Amino acid sequence: MGTICTFGEILLRIAPEKSGEKINQTDIFRITAAGSEANVAVALSNLGKSTRCISIISNDLIGDKIMRKIRESKVDVDHVLQKSGTTGIFWNENGLSVRASDVIYDRAHSLFAETLLDKAFIEKALEGATWLHASCISPAVSKIACDNTIAIVEMAAAKGIAISTDLNFRKKLWKWTKSADEIKAVYEKIASVCTCIIGNESDYQDSFGISGEYDYIAKQIFDRFPNVKYIAASNREAFSASDVDWSGRLFTRENGVKEYLSNKYTLTSICDRVGTGDSFASGIIYGLNTFEDKQKTVNFAVALSALNHTTIGDFSYFLLDDVEKTIKSGGNGRILR
Repeated sequence: MGTICTFGEILLRIAPEKSGEKINQTDIFRITAAGSEANVAVALSNLGKSTRCISIISNDLIGDKIMRKIRESKVDVDHVLQKSGTTGIFWNENGLSVRASDVIYDRAHSLFAETLLDKAFIEKALEGATWLHASCISPAVSKIACDNTIAIVEMAAAKGIAISTDLNFRKKLWKWTKSADEIKAVYEKIASVCTCIIGNESDYQDSFGISGEYDYIAKQIFDRFPNVKYIAASNREAFSASDVDWSGRLFTRENGVKEYLSNKYTLTSICDRVGTGDSFASGIIYGLNTFEDKQKTVNFAVALSALNHTTIGDFSYFLLDDVEKTIKSGGNGRILR
């Protein structure tokens, strides 16, 4: 098994230190490393996979802090380009009860948004890779970031590297173009070379204009993109910002379209929802690179992401044993003695 690479913006996340406080209320903030694709790299590394981040961040104290944090999980950061400039930031306000979570982005003029990567850098970064994960958040950040994302997925495809994307439609980020047709064309170009597409129901509607039941969505995606072998979807049935039923689906091309439904977890008093979708994506990627059994893959992904609802911060520090114990217990939360 080779290296699983991720491409995307590594960020600084700033959030109120105390649960329940609003940004305009608190004077004390928690500052952590974050970013959808880095979240995946860290999660997979902590599960025992060889991972590599490909990105661009600043060569100052902020960039160095982020690099140290990612290295703690033994992620290869040799292809994170550090240079003079600004690292992207997002402010996060966690929801509670009836109050939804909120995110404020400060990414428009970051190094990731404004640095065009050359072909030689991308080629070197993909050496030894067998899988590339590139979230569709990156194309929304800027036209340059969009061009970089398309360049890296197309080069990976030409090299025979399996590719996954998480649709992650972010309306707040799409500023360089407001054209629905242009945005759809970007998603379609990335999806056309993907092995696995991950997203929830609204992502498929916003990205491709496909709506309906999940089995219908899966069939439409398989018909439209012949290279896609797997489609995964997380499912959050929310009773409030703090309490949800959490499950997932995995579709394959077996006998037309085959659906695998996961175990369901009832999650109460959620600590932090940000990054949990990335944990689901990490679990899907882990399973597809580890298990023959696709049912085991989706059960693993949902258990890992359920666990990540119980900790503060984007990164998942759960080990393989943690996930296996959660699956075995059904998530009953009993003390392990």
